Amino acid sequence: MPVTHSLPIVMPSVPRQRWSCRSCTQCCRELVVHLSEADRRAIDGQDWAGTLDRPAYLRIGWQFVLNKRDDGACVFLDEPTKLCRIHARYGEAAKPLACRMYPFSVFAAPDGWRVSLRFDCPTARKSDGAPLVSHRDSVADLLRQLPRGAEAADGAELPGGIRATRAETKDLLDHFSRWMIDGQHELRSRLEGAAWVAQMLFAARFEKVRGQRLAELLTLLFQNAADESSAAAETAPSPRQCAMLRQIVFAHVEHGERRRPGGSEPLHIGREDAGAQQHVDDKEQRDGPDVHASPRS
Repeated sequence: MPVTHSLPIVMPSVPRQRWSCRSCTQCCRELVVHLSEADRRAIDGQDWAGTLDRPAYLRIGWQFVLNKRDDGACVFLDEPTKLCRIHARYGEAAKPLACRMYPFSVFAAPDGWRVSLRFDCPTARKSDGAPLVSHRDSVADLLRQLPRGAEAADGAELPGGIRATRAETKDLLDHFSRWMIDGQHELRSRLEGAAWVAQMLFAARFEKVRGQRLAELLTLLFQNAADESSAAAETAPSPRQCAMLRQIVFAHVEHGERRRPGGSEPLHIGREDAGAQQHVDDKEQRDGPDVHASPRS
């Protein structure tokens, strides 16, 4: 059942960043698509007899994922046309929600739903296609279809499967944000320092490092970030590291855009029967329309 969203939705507003699907099929080959109960019901109701040579999806632990062919591609990828069989036969709305959402990703932050762009998508890396603002309507519609419980998580997941509180998540974001805008260090030092802190946090044990102790740990790490990161041996970055670097820079730029006049405003999603109302202002005339869905009276 779709969830009723009351949290604001913060969309990226970076004028030079663009994206449109070019059907390169990389996501169909490399990603693991997790399925909701609604996704499984939809697939079960479709007729794939004689089309697939294996089950459409598998259970891995407590999660269900789309099955893969022997070459690693999704079972629904049609090689001759390079199109999704579900999309071709039943329409885009019949595809799993994760497929329709990609390359956008969302998570519940202390200030609402945050929407970001994934740079493992080749088109996103090339900044090719339509402006991000043109995708606001579709992302808002997809968020309405998230399963119930999607808003339940308080904050980020820490190493060891520990869930941070919203206050702890905000503290993490604030420490990284302050470090990234610290003009005392060159940009390269800030990026290397952020990577070093992330590496230290990934190796930490958080069972007893919570609340104020976590804040003290973050302060200590960032105080030493410049010296420790510069002492690390330099190695050539992997393609994945390059994509992650671009994503960090994108998030940093987007954060700055939101703080300046003309940055993106939160989108508010009300009841499930909410109607969409267009609000045109100076920013929209420049970047495109914002969509605010509010309950009908």
